[in-house]
Amino acid sequence: MKSIIFLFSFLYSSSLIYGQELKPDHYFDFWVGKWNVSWKEPDGNVGKGTNIVLKTLDDQVIEENFKITSVNQKGFKGKSLSVYQPQSDVWRQTWIDNQGDYYNFTGKIDGDKRIFETQTPKRKDGTMFKQRMVFHHITKTPLDGIGKAQ
Repeated sequence: MKSIIFLFSFLYSSSLIYGQELKPDHYFDFWVGKWNVSWKEPDGNVGKGTNIVLKTLDDQVIEENFKITSVNQKGFKGKSLSVYQPQSDVWRQTWIDNQGDYYNFTGKIDGDKRIFETQTPKRKDGTMFKQRMVFHHITKTPLDGIGKAQ
């Protein structure tokens, strides 16, 4: 499998959702933590993985370390680095994985949603399509004590 598309609903902390306005450089801080993730595959099976997300480089960079634990896809690993650029007021993310994929995402806020997206010429006919990661339904406290994405 060459590419994986995820749609996560993260249940953790956010900015405006619980009455505390965050500065733009903290909009994705909710993501920091240890996560068990799951998603529905196109064939109907449920994929599973882990995601360890931490702040690094003087707390200015968010580092993601993703790994699939599902038996049928075990071995897939990916990493991203995300940073807020105050001079352009934009979040940027670079994704790489052990399959040779590289993506350059731009982050944005849409109401209570946190979004990373990119235009990617991936189709065989060369047409572009948008690849997005949308974080939503974000709450201050995890439901079961550990970060969880579905």
